[in-house]
Amino acid sequence: MKTRLTFLLLSLALVLRAQGADNMTTHPVTLSPFEGLSTSAYIYRDTCVAIDGRFRGFSPFFLIYPDRPCDANGAQALIAELGLEDYVHRYAGSVCVMNPTGNAYKEAEDLAAYKELQNKLRVISNLKVIGIGAGATFVNKVIARHAGAVAGIVSIGGKAAKADVQAAPVPAFLAGAGSNRVAASYIRQNKAPLQSRRGHLTFYANEADTLLQVVVSQGKQASLKETFGEAWQHLLSKNYRFNNYRHTWYTGCSFDQYGTYELEPYIMPEDWGVTRRVMVKDIIGMGNFLWYEFHPQATLTAPAGSVPLLLLLHGNNNDPRTQAE
Repeated sequence: MKTRLTFLLLSLALVLRAQGADNMTTHPVTLSPFEGLSTSAYIYRDTCVAIDGRFRGFSPFFLIYPDRPCDANGAQALIAELGLEDYVHRYAGSVCVMNPTGNAYKEAEDLAAYKELQNKLRVISNLKVIGIGAGATFVNKVIARHAGAVAGIVSIGGKAAKADVQAAPVPAFLAGAGSNRVAASYIRQNKAPLQSRRGHLTFYANEADTLLQVVVSQGKQASLKETFGEAWQHLLSKNYRFNNYRHTWYTGCSFDQYGTYELEPYIMPEDWGVTRRVMVKDIIGMGNFLWYEFHPQATLTAPAGSVPLLLLLHGNNNDPRTQAE
């Protein structure tokens, strides 16, 4: 008789007092100017105050290049139109709208601003670059050729660029008019032959590294929110860049200092049928404590007393989400 053991992972945070039920609600994305750049940019960084979020070490940083320059209100509206607030909150992410240095994108000047951004950030592990219209054209022509720290590109309505097979490969989701033409350079750059077609989506992938995908959408009537949702589901949620290559995550680095970061799978337990429960309880009479429970589907219907329990304790004021992921 075959016996299958299903484990429950519990990350217990006895040193972290819960801040109350209000942290379980979605907090607004409020932008601030990103200082010290040669162009105007607006940024919001989730602080992980919300206990139902994710660990921010691998959380996504959404960098948006808009079709045309916008002020803070325009940047806020674009983020809302893309539906990014929920992703920023759920995955403890950050979002930045990066304007061109002038009234239109200029390759040299805006590449310099992109390098400034990376140097300011120092630590990048899950950079997702989103280009729309003229911003997408800039991303296709310039960012894609300097994508060693980029974990994914979304190009919506941009123009095609010439392939640069010497550039670092980068996963890409391409939508809007001419997406097939735009895809050609990414397919060559990633050495990604055709894999499958599913409805209006066509999938290409590098056979040695399947995270190096190119996904082409022919969804002509899709909104920005719908397009980004598909990009997240099929491409952006699959990976991050492991930036400990030849240095430590804590020390950070400047633009292209250590070459291309390695692509690694992003931890998505919900996609594996694992339910996470955020627990806030007084269990020893000393006030509320916070811990996280991870329940594989089979454990939710298993007979009482039949499921092994694994306790995972973090240390030195670390975040329990770090341990779990």
